[in-house]
Amino acid sequence: MIVAITSLNVGYAQEDTVAKSLIKGVNDMKSGNALDVLTNFFQFAVRDLTGDDKAFDFNSTLFAIKLRGDSTLNIDSNFIKQCFARNLQFGVSLNFKKDFKFAGFAAEVTYAIVNNRDKALANFVGQAIEKNNNTFQELIHKLSNDFEAEISILPKKTKDSLRREMAKGTADFASTGSTEGFPQMFKDMAAREGQGELTKLGALHGAILKDYDSLMEDISHKGLLTVSVNGKTSRTNGFDEAKLEMVYLKGKNVQADVRGNLYFKDTGTISSDYRLGVNFTGGADIAILRAKGHKKSLIEIKPALEYSNIFNGVLPGEEKEMFSFNTEIRVRVIDQIWIPLILKYDIKNQNFLGFLNVSVNLDAFKNFIKS
Repeated sequence: MIVAITSLNVGYAQEDTVAKSLIKGVNDMKSGNALDVLTNFFQFAVRDLTGDDKAFDFNSTLFAIKLRGDSTLNIDSNFIKQCFARNLQFGVSLNFKKDFKFAGFAAEVTYAIVNNRDKALANFVGQAIEKNNNTFQELIHKLSNDFEAEISILPKKTKDSLRREMAKGTADFASTGSTEGFPQMFKDMAAREGQGELTKLGALHGAILKDYDSLMEDISHKGLLTVSVNGKTSRTNGFDEAKLEMVYLKGKNVQADVRGNLYFKDTGTISSDYRLGVNFTGGADIAILRAKGHKKSLIEIKPALEYSNIFNGVLPGEEKEMFSFNTEIRVRVIDQIWIPLILKYDIKNQNFLGFLNVSVNLDAFKNFIKS
């Protein structure tokens, strides 16, 4: 984290806030697996690129839709208050056969009934990090005003040179906590005031970093529980399938992943009733590689066990129950694009299945969030 330095009246200050750093930090920590459960903003995905039944998905949070009508929601203080809107997700899918012939569409609504990461982020107000940051901003604002007054009588060329030096010193201090890069004139001014302002700045810088790391570590282990309702249609049968699903994720480098769904489906045969079945998976999403100096995961692997049971509508020659071992490998191609490869192994029949997907997550925090 780079400690945010905000000042209102000088050109060398950095416009940022701790809230913005926390928002970005929390979302950098999210795994590709978690983003497929609940996206930050918008997500476009292609499922089963190499298979017979392909799907093109679009997911959006309610917050993203509201932002289109009210741009002030992208201010970090307002953003943090939009918990419900950010926890409610809508999705639509267009389904195609192997030859890309349109096969139908699906719609889904997802809500995070437990989102402790989001809750912890929203409740950072009043904690030590906010108090230390407020004191820090007040002090840097005072010193900025004093320095501007100090150099006001100097020739313009000299003032511009000192401001450039101050800008560089401010940037160095924000990232390292060192005051060595500040202009000597600024350091002399601070010393004359006799209150140990530079020492205070250094102490506050260290405290904010410590508070930030502690809060981020706490948030990173919080759990997420979502419930989804999905409906699907086909060109031949009209309404084709309905599904109720719950997903629970918890953890950081090793993230527990437990899912269960109940589905109701038309088998597409005249002789068979509608199918009713359940599906359960349990596994762990493991970040095996992270970017150097960052918290973003680059490669994830998720081994899992899957159990399926068809209560009604079993077709001739079809297994009523099935156990499989699945492995999902995710690679972050660039910042917002993931390529998940899903491998399934049927334990009983010793068969392999593979599914290649691509997901693109548009990050609100890079393009929309403002101080």
